[in-house]
Amino acid sequence: MNLKPSNPNYSKWLSDIHDMHEKFGAKEWVDHKFAMKNFKTLNDFLAFRLDFLEEEFEETQMAFLKKDPTEVVDGLIDLIVIAIGTLQLFDCDADLAWNEVLRANMEKEPGANKSRKNPFGLPDMNKPEGWKGPEYHAGHVGMLTEIFKNEKERIQTLREKRDLENEFKGQVANSQYE
Repeated sequence: MNLKPSNPNYSKWLSDIHDMHEKFGAKEWVDHKFAMKNFKTLNDFLAFRLDFLEEEFEETQMAFLKKDPTEVVDGLIDLIVIAIGTLQLFDCDADLAWNEVLRANMEKEPGANKSRKNPFGLPDMNKPEGWKGPEYHAGHVGMLTEIFKNEKERIQTLREKRDLENEFKGQVANSQYE
C-alpha cells in the first residue's frame, strides 16, 4: 500500500510524513533506487535511519537526565517521525502492521514477568499459552523483503569470492614449498 493522503483510513501522522517526504524528495529517491535495483544503497539507507533513531533516543535520554520536559517530548516525537517515516519510505503498511501488533498485544494477559523487575505495581503483558505474535505478510513489510533477499545474496557472493581468493592464495603459497 502506498501511503497517500487520499486513503480515508489513512492516519494523520502518516499523511504528514507523506507530505514531508514529498517536499524533500525522499520517497522519490527511495523509489528510484528500488526501481534501479540498488539494494545495497537502500540497505545502507535503512541502517542510516536506524542509526538516526538511536541518535534521537540518546538525545531524549539526555533530556530526561536534564529533566527538560520540552526536549523529552520533542525527542519522543522525533522518534515517532523517524520510525513512521522509515516505514513510509520503504512502502511498509504502517496501519496494517500497527493493527497486527496491537492485536497480538491485546491477546496478552495481565500478570507478572519474572524475568524483569517491575517496581510500579502495574501488570506486565504476558503471553498466554497458544499466543501468536504479529503475523506479517508482504504488504506489511513493503520493499524490505526484496532488499534483504538481494543483500543476503550479494553478501553470500562476496563471501564465496573471498573464499575462492583465499583458496587461490593458499594454493600459490603452498606451491612455493613443492
